[in-house]
Amino acid sequence: EMFKTNKIEQLKIKDGKPTAFRPPVWPFLIAGIFILFGYNLTYILIFKFLLHLLGIFIFYKTLKLLKLKEGLILLGCLLFAIHPAWQIYSRVFLSEPITMFFLTLWVYLLISFLQKKIGFLPQALAGGVLILSHP
Repeated sequence: EMFKTNKIEQLKIKDGKPTAFRPPVWPFLIAGIFILFGYNLTYILIFKFLLHLLGIFIFYKTLKLLKLKEGLILLGCLLFAIHPAWQIYSRVFLSEPITMFFLTLWVYLLISFLQKKIGFLPQALAGGVLILSHP
């Protein structure tokens, strides 16, 4: 309701409960999107959708690294794209899609590192962000 009437900017929180147990990545992403585009939940949904498309591409690249047959790669990407967790959590305000993206990115970078023995830092950073993206 606060978003629909654009009163969220004037909201003052009183006697709020501590939220230090929540990891910072998702709140920081939300804040960045709101600062850049305004306080509208549609922008969050668009961001999550675009992130999922990028995740599908990264998953495709991961399966290519494993040198699977093209048919299996396409089937895997289709299953990744319509995964039930994505269907459920893409429409809510939770961090699961972000976690799924960072997990996919980390797996890609890990396999790439194990095969080529280069790129330890990006893989380690993605793992760190993954840890900070979900409770």
